[in-house]
Amino acid sequence: MSVSYLAEDNPWWRPDFLSYLEALKSRLQGLPEEEARYRVRLPLLERLSDIDPALRELRKGEVFDLRRIYRPRLLYLLRRNLAWDAKGAYAVLSLRGPRRVGKTTTIKLLIAELLIESLIHPDPFNPLKIAYVRCDAYWVRSYRDLAEALRELLARREAHLGDFYLFLDEVSSLKNWQLAMKDLHDSGQLAKHRVKVLVTGSHSLDVKRGLRP
Repeated sequence: MSVSYLAEDNPWWRPDFLSYLEALKSRLQGLPEEEARYRVRLPLLERLSDIDPALRELRKGEVFDLRRIYRPRLLYLLRRNLAWDAKGAYAVLSLRGPRRVGKTTTIKLLIAELLIESLIHPDPFNPLKIAYVRCDAYWVRSYRDLAEALRELLARREAHLGDFYLFLDEVSSLKNWQLAMKDLHDSGQLAKHRVKVLVTGSHSLDVKRGLRP
């Protein structure tokens, strides 16, 4: 299964979006890190929401209320766990809960935060090494399709700087999804590429069992 199927859900890989990120980056020269994050967070969310329904739903009219969006402590904990605690190593985390409680939106906000970090710390963070996969997508017919696409993606991105961030959304919809992760683990791909994996699922028992070594 070709990795090209992933492109639609990862617009930050596109040349036009990468150019947009470079333009944002040029505004941050000389700014302290926290001020730089503050300066680009709103315009980046606005740009992403134009192409992502999950983020578009967070708008109140045409405006983002950042104080409301970034209040949940979970978002900060996941950002720290993925971006900093697991730096230089691989990690697998899970986020479980019923449908429509905000798991996908949380992932998209985390991706936005990683894109911001790529502007400030371009060596460990790279937009081309952030991948979002809908496990209920039409092209994911089996865990083998998922494993094949991920292997190809990791190989293509190997020459780029940075750790790899992989978000697998709604894994409960894919039978034996954990075998795709086992394939990457047993072949050493997770460790080699320093992959940080966050999986979400609506069936708690299924996700918990799938994460067992």
